[in-house]
Amino acid sequence: MRLSSFEKILLGVLTIWPPVYGILFIAFIFINFIFSDNPSFTSFWIVLPLHILTMILCIGLLVFYIAHIIKNIDLKEDRRIIWIILLFICGIIAMIVYWYLYIWRKRETKSSESPDTKVDRAR
Repeated sequence: MRLSSFEKILLGVLTIWPPVYGILFIAFIFINFIFSDNPSFTSFWIVLPLHILTMILCIGLLVFYIAHIIKNIDLKEDRRIIWIILLFICGIIAMIVYWYLYIWRKRETKSSESPDTKVDRAR
């Protein structure tokens, strides 16, 4: 699956958004309910649509990354399985690491040898 530079950057921004949003959401709750004398739930309704969109984004990212892992010819079968398991166990952290290793840093190789094969031969 080939992605342009713009698509790689956009995917990176979308991938990093859920943890950034999580920090912002916790800060919002902390500021709104801890420091406020009279906490109101009306301000929570402002954040709720963003919260729902972020959850939908997480599901979409999970689907995209699973599809990308399956179609990634640079990964051997056992590594594909490991990455898919990591996506379910570690979630967004695994997505960020996968994005960096296999999407952002990926070099276009003209040889038939994958980067995983080169690493395995060095061992």
